[in-house]
Amino acid sequence: MSPDHNDWGGCHKVGRGDVPPGMTTMPSPLPLARHYYEIRREVLAACGTQITPWYRLTADERAVAVTEAEIVLEAVRRANEEHAALLDVAAHKPAVDTPGMVQA
Repeated sequence: MSPDHNDWGGCHKVGRGDVPPGMTTMPSPLPLARHYYEIRREVLAACGTQITPWYRLTADERAVAVTEAEIVLEAVRRANEEHAALLDVAAHKPAVDTPGMVQA
């Protein structure tokens, strides 16, 4: 199986990349999908909407949930990358003079 496909029907994987700066570990997509789905189910139940428990999902439904988890992981990776880049820029940016302020 190519690295661009997963075991859930050959859906294209979103880039995994390395562990984002500032994070020591990232969850794998399957546990993240399960926890996210179950939390979502609890929230919906509190609002009066019942959805199928994780353990009763079809293979296709689980594939969708895992793909959504991969998207969340990629979003976190990109956000951390952006945050690290902004911190790097801020660390190397010279002080800006404020109009009307006298420099000592």
